[in-house]
Amino acid sequence: MGFRELKDPTGKNQGPFLGVSIISGFKQGFFGMNLPVRLSDAPEGMPFHDLDEEMNPRHEASRLECLKQ
Repeated sequence: MGFRELKDPTGKNQGPFLGVSIISGFKQGFFGMNLPVRLSDAPEGMPFHDLDEEMNPRHEASRLECLKQ
């Protein structure tokens, strides 16, 4: 899952965090599947997506296709 940044409840970007650390925080109940996350090295303006979308392999493939265009 690589490095991700997240948007905290105050709207501030936090990170980078290893993806496994974010998953661990979810499993421990610190946040839900609607946590806004994105790649930490995402291009300027790349939107955040809910954690559940980030965990969907089809989402990752479609995002990489968009970056190629």
